Amino acid sequence: MFKFNIVAWNVHGIRSQTKRVKIMDYVSKLKADILLLQETHLLQSEEKCLSDSNYSIIFSSCYNSRQRGVSILVHKRIPFTLNSTVTDSEGRYIIIQATIYLAPQHLSTQRSRI
Repeated sequence: MFKFNIVAWNVHGIRSQTKRVKIMDYVSKLKADILLLQETHLLQSEEKCLSDSNYSIIFSSCYNSRQRGVSILVHKRIPFTLNSTVTDSEGRYIIIQATIYLAPQHLSTQRSRI
C-alpha cells in the first residue's frame, strides 16, 4: 500500500503574492502530496498564480475575489491520471476521480461554512 500526505487548508484568500508564498513554503515543509485549498477568493483569470515548481496539476473552481473558491493541487512526484472532474461554477466544490499509484481514488474539496 502506498501512502501519500493530503493537506486541507481554509486560506481565507490567497490573492496576495506574499501570502501565497508563505502558504506554499509552509506546505512544502509539510511535504504535502495533495493540497486542498478552500476560500481561495481567486478570479478565473488568477488561478494560474497557484502554479508552483512542485505542483504540476491544479484544479480550481472560482467565483469572485471576495468569496468562495476551491483548488486541488497535486505534487509532481505523484503518479496521477485524471479520470473525471465535477466542478461547481460558483466556486463551492471540485470533485475529481483519479488514479494514483495505479489505484482509483476520489478527492473533493468544498468551501467551509464557518
